[in-house]
Amino acid sequence: MPVSGLEIPFEVRMAPFVEQARYHGIRWARRMGMVKSDEAADYWHAAMMPELACLHWAQANQRSVELAVDLMTFYFFLDDQFDVALGWDPQAVLRVVEPLNRITFTGGVTDRTEPIYVAFADIWSRVVQGMSAGWCQRMAAHWRDFFNGQFFEAAHRKLGTTYDLTEYKQCRHFNVGVQSTLDLTERIGEYEVPEEIKFHPHLWLMRKNIARTTSMSNDLQSYEKEAGADNRTDNIVFVVSRTLGIPVAEAAERVRADAHDQLRDFLRLESELPQVVDALGRDTYGEVVELYVEGLKATMVGYDTWGNMSYRYQRDDFTPAAVLAHLEDLTGVTNPLSERR
Repeated sequence: MPVSGLEIPFEVRMAPFVEQARYHGIRWARRMGMVKSDEAADYWHAAMMPELACLHWAQANQRSVELAVDLMTFYFFLDDQFDVALGWDPQAVLRVVEPLNRITFTGGVTDRTEPIYVAFADIWSRVVQGMSAGWCQRMAAHWRDFFNGQFFEAAHRKLGTTYDLTEYKQCRHFNVGVQSTLDLTERIGEYEVPEEIKFHPHLWLMRKNIARTTSMSNDLQSYEKEAGADNRTDNIVFVVSRTLGIPVAEAAERVRADAHDQLRDFLRLESELPQVVDALGRDTYGEVVELYVEGLKATMVGYDTWGNMSYRYQRDDFTPAAVLAHLEDLTGVTNPLSERR
């Protein structure tokens, strides 16, 4: 089974509510129309959405774990919609993402009836509960970056554009939605980093390191499956191979080395945090900074752990990975059945 091969110096933790997430998650997915058939339900279970939610957001409690699993269902089922012919048609993708963007301005209201919009409207109305206006604005902007990133990516695919390494690293942060998942660390953990320290250089750089290594983990786990696909430009392993003119296997080792450098830098920054917090005011900020840093670490190691045990990145013809080839149209823009690229 493909694995990232990363040595991550963080403890793997898992919120102890996997069965609650499983019970709720499949019922919510059916109610929203995200899962319409037994085949789609098999796909949902094979993708291990409850396990991913509880690993990635290990700070989830019994209240927030249901939102966590619903978010993961939405992220992955939306992403799958663009793995077919739709993902090579920029104008069609734009028609999909524009209503999603609008939902972030309405507090979770939509007049659309297609499953992807019904589901996101429900999620958004729950995500913003109890959070400050500033947090909600950042969260909304990061969601829109993610949605619009699908439009940009479709345009690049249509043009046959190839990224250089600098362009790829910049674009990848938006396309995979990692910024919004990091925002959600606070919402799922039911705390909020105060506005005045949110972008302190240490916290900002630590978050940036986690975002980069999470993206690298994903690409390392998936590049073998993507080797014969049409979207090789979307994976950093292929970008490094092409940019440096080296074999793919060597490029993968370069990416691992880069990820390990990022993780070492994270640990350096973390070791300096006690002095930073003392200067900022430990009584005021100490607890929330500790929660946030632990939450960031959990997202990265949790995602990597899930990816290393999931069949999502196996070949489509490999059972039980074959069940993950099932796809239903959730957008109303196109019927992608049997069109998986």
